[in-house]
Amino acid sequence: MTLGGLPPVSQEGRPEGGDPRGSTLRGPTRRHPGACDPREMTTREGLIIRYHLAKLVIFGKALMSLVRRWVLVLSVIGIATMKTVAQTQNVTLSGDLFTEWTRHQETMMRIADAMPEDKFGYKSTPAQRSYAEQILQVAGANVMFMKFLGGTAPAPAIAERNTSTFGLNAATKADVLKALGDSYDYGAAVLKEFNDQALLQPVQGPRFIGTATRARLVLWALTHEQDIYGQMVVYLRLNGIVPPASRRGGV
Repeated sequence: MTLGGLPPVSQEGRPEGGDPRGSTLRGPTRRHPGACDPREMTTREGLIIRYHLAKLVIFGKALMSLVRRWVLVLSVIGIATMKTVAQTQNVTLSGDLFTEWTRHQETMMRIADAMPEDKFGYKSTPAQRSYAEQILQVAGANVMFMKFLGGTAPAPAIAERNTSTFGLNAATKADVLKALGDSYDYGAAVLKEFNDQALLQPVQGPRFIGTATRARLVLWALTHEQDIYGQMVVYLRLNGIVPPASRRGGV
């Protein structure tokens, strides 16, 4: 059926041949303001995805840089820890005693040599030992204490009953210094014969000590030497001489 030139209308009220989803009377189809073309949506989502991927790449690079830094830090810490552990594992009783013995030898040789030879007979009071006798007393005591360890190294000859100088006689300063040096060399040779376990074993010491570990006897020798060292410092000071250790800020 046609009306005034209009397209024929079916019985259902739609124009014949028209789109069943809409009437040509309403003109061309328009999108809702909020709607978007699928092609445009695809393009926009792609941009969003690329944007986030770019952010992920940047974040990943920053994370990898941070990881590398921490790996470097942890590596340094690890190396330092390994060195500390290695050093700790290398510390031994025998090594420590040997180190102290050689250091004390250097200290005593320096202070013994500090007094001029013409003052080697000096006494702070008439009842005291002379400077030379103080040195010889240390030399003899070193040999006495270290002999009790039971080493095989040959010991310098001393008279153990003569506790003043242990029978050591020296006419010159050079002789006195040699006796002192020989006593320390003997002690160092004895220490090399014993490991930690052996140093902790008990042996018979001097009568005034009794049974003691070898390590304790070594400490007795070192503490006795320091007692005499203190007296030698006074001898030097009374003669206007600064002890070698004090010249570099020591005592």
